[in-house]
Amino acid sequence: IEGERFAGSVTEDASEPVIDGEGAYALPGLIDLHFHGCIGADFCDGSRETLEKISAYEASVGVTTIAPATMTLPTDELEQILANAAEYQKNPAPGADLVGINMEGPFISPVKKGAQDERNIMPCDTEICQRFIDASEGLVKFVGLAPEESDEAVAFVKAMKDKVNISLAHTNADYAHAKAAF
Repeated sequence: IEGERFAGSVTEDASEPVIDGEGAYALPGLIDLHFHGCIGADFCDGSRETLEKISAYEASVGVTTIAPATMTLPTDELEQILANAAEYQKNPAPGADLVGINMEGPFISPVKKGAQDERNIMPCDTEICQRFIDASEGLVKFVGLAPEESDEAVAFVKAMKDKVNISLAHTNADYAHAKAAF
């Protein structure tokens, strides 16, 4: 280990300092790809202060890279949250690196909505998805999809697959719908 990074392989060179790590762990930084917030801060609060708090906490527990998840909210509210994250990314605070955003909705199934607000669930829409990508200035990296909820799901995947990672999420898809989307 050199500084804060793994530098290479273990050597038997006696001139190098030896760190007694018995009972401890040396791990590369962890990556958190799906969380909504922590320590009382929710990513969808959409403020710089929230992102600073989340980033600092995540780094304090070994997470060096984050891609927080959105909730299923009104489209204009999601666009503002995404724009705020893009603005934060231009001058990030010390802490975990914000490398992406995971859009957990709104293109999900009301049958498998979990904690998501059903009023904001909608069939997949390439125009709205592009608005999300644009608002985030490319930070949107994952978009959840329930392919059974729209006859346009396969067209959506074809149109968006080179712009964003699409995952089947909060879905009640049968084999045929899932296979078509894949």
